[in-house]
Amino acid sequence: PMLSLGRPPTVWLLSPTNLTFGFCAAFMNGYVNGELAAPELGASHVAMLSAMTPVVAAISSPVLGRASDWLGKGMVLAAGAGAFLSIALCILTLGCCRGWRWWIAVLFACHGVGRAVYESTNRAAFADNFRGERTSGAFANCALQSNLAFAISFLLQGHWPMQSMARTVAGLAVATPVLYMATTARRRSSAPEDGMQKPLSEASGA
Repeated sequence: PMLSLGRPPTVWLLSPTNLTFGFCAAFMNGYVNGELAAPELGASHVAMLSAMTPVVAAISSPVLGRASDWLGKGMVLAAGAGAFLSIALCILTLGCCRGWRWWIAVLFACHGVGRAVYESTNRAAFADNFRGERTSGAFANCALQSNLAFAISFLLQGHWPMQSMARTVAGLAVATPVLYMATTARRRSSAPEDGMQKPLSEASGA
């Protein structure tokens, strides 16, 4: 069941991609669309920009899948975190987006790459650690974490300035590869009774 998976720390060590995606998705839909994209290009172009995110995700998903096979899931999760981090850095350090015009599309492209990692490699990482009957519960936790972050992000937008929201996205993104490495280290030294599973490649000795 979903809640029983909350006991092993692995569920939360793997959570940053879910939290980052959920928080950043609401940030993009709220602040970025309303406060940056609409004033820069006009409200009529916001839908076009928003459509870029799923298009980029669809295009990059197979590429990232191959990269995961070649480089490992950790590198691809780090790349997804870097995409989310780039959105935050554009706002915090590059003065996005006054005068950017169509260059603002970079933010939506980065979000698409991050979304592709969230929907593919991230879920594969959960499946690696929770197999069999526990897989469905692990995926339920993915949805719980991302949707909780999505809701919190929207609620905070009424109280936090844009820079604070961007800093939160950056912090969650930076935590992603760090905690994934912690998950990998813990998995290698875990006892069977703690609820963790070794990936098939490790279990088979490959």
